[in-house]
Amino acid sequence: MELSSILCRAQEGVQRDRAAHASLENVRIVATKAAIAWGLEAVAAEHREARHARRAKAALDDLQARRSHDEREATFSENPDRGFASIEPMAWEAAQSELASFPVRPCGESLSPAAPG
Repeated sequence: MELSSILCRAQEGVQRDRAAHASLENVRIVATKAAIAWGLEAVAAEHREARHARRAKAALDDLQARRSHDEREATFSENPDRGFASIEPMAWEAAQSELASFPVRPCGESLSPAAPG
């Protein structure tokens, strides 16, 4: 489990307060060393949190760049079937089932209803 910088700074403050109000010298020494250790851990946690934030931002920027590139690729094509290549598989199946619901007529058959005869 990674400690947050907020927790580390709070513990540093607790230890500094303990060192300031301790009546025994050895308690002051231990509390001061603990406060220093918590302070160092807080600095490490701040660096870690900043690194996580940079990575998350870079991943989001990369995702947005790929999406915009894919959208440009799908919209700029002389081939009308080009856009279908970038459709998600489930969307493709839904589009095919929707197309299957249209009636198919043999060539030469009239689209108007046949007169009873």
